[in-house]
Amino acid sequence: MIAKITDEERRRELARRVMRDIALNGRGDQLVTAADGTKPVIFALDHELMSVVMHRAQQVGGCVNMFVEARGNRILLAAIEDMPVGTPRHSDHFGPDDLHQDVRVGMFMEYVMSKGEAISIAVRLPAQSAGVGNVRELDGVSA
Repeated sequence: MIAKITDEERRRELARRVMRDIALNGRGDQLVTAADGTKPVIFALDHELMSVVMHRAQQVGGCVNMFVEARGNRILLAAIEDMPVGTPRHSDHFGPDDLHQDVRVGMFMEYVMSKGEAISIAVRLPAQSAGVGNVRELDGVSA
C-alpha cells in the first residue's frame, strides 16, 4: 500500500530543499527584507487557495518571500509586500472584485510571471491587501 503524502509534509519537504539551497548557494541577497530587517519566508503548493496563503503571509507580518511548489517540478519565488487597501502603488492590479478568494496559487503565479519580473500585482481580498511581484523560477532547485 502506498502512503499518501499530506500537504503539510509536502510543504515541509519544500522548506527543507529551499532552506538548504539558500544556505549552500547564498541566495539570501535575492530575498525581500521586511521593515524589521528579517527575511521571512512562507511555503505554498500550487493548488492552495490564494486567500489561505495571503492569511499565512499576514500572520508573519505581511512582507514575506513566498516559495511555491509549481507544476513541472519547479519552485517559484515571489515577493509579497503588505499594502493597505486603497494604496495605488502598482502599475497593474486586480480590483477588489477581480481576484476571487478561491483562485489557486499556481494559477495566480503563472499570471504574474506572464506579466514580467518587474511587475507587481495588487491583491485585494476581503480581509487583506498586498503587492505580489518579482515572481521567478529558482534555477537549480527542483521540487
